[in-house]
Amino acid sequence: MPAWAPDDEEREVTVDGADCERLPVRASETERERVAEVLQQAYVEGRLDLALLHERLDALWQAATHDDLTALARDVTPPSAPEPAPMELRAGHNARVRKEGRWPVPQRIRAVAEKDGRIHLDFTQAHCPHREVVVETACVSNGPITLVVPRGWAVHTDAIAIRGNGKVVNDTTYPADPAATTLRLSGIADRGRIKVSHPPQPRRRKG
Repeated sequence: MPAWAPDDEEREVTVDGADCERLPVRASETERERVAEVLQQAYVEGRLDLALLHERLDALWQAATHDDLTALARDVTPPSAPEPAPMELRAGHNARVRKEGRWPVPQRIRAVAEKDGRIHLDFTQAHCPHREVVVETACVSNGPITLVVPRGWAVHTDAIAIRGNGKVVNDTTYPADPAATTLRLSGIADRGRIKVSHPPQPRRRKG
């Protein structure tokens, strides 16, 4: 069922140099509609009976602040699921780690290549349901990491720290598709190379 939380926390404001006071944030119509969906789903799941649903829906449209909305949905909103652990990939001492073909892409990947170990991640045919994928990299002691992404993916490498003879190469030149996945890379390149590219163009048959 959809969980609900306020869009903003209570804001701290200062007026005419007076001490800061915390003022409640006014609820919007969009937020009321989202809470109404949560309450209706809670009725479907048996968390609320019909009388209590009507009572809370009546109170919902009278709610003025985020605190009022939170109180109405607090006991029927399930806790957020814990964030899944990242996929761990490690290659060292000339080892090779490859992910290619039809493999399920998690939302977070941690890739460590060191001591001439190599990691190759090919997302071209992978199943990726996420709008954003984060790859935390550690590329040290001549351990290269290569990533191949479909045309249309947006790639951001500015969060990678470069040390020593480390190098980051982003060869993705195809325009980003707003509906496609965004790949964000972070971490460190220290005496190693991180390279992102598109798959090679298919060869045209002669004749």
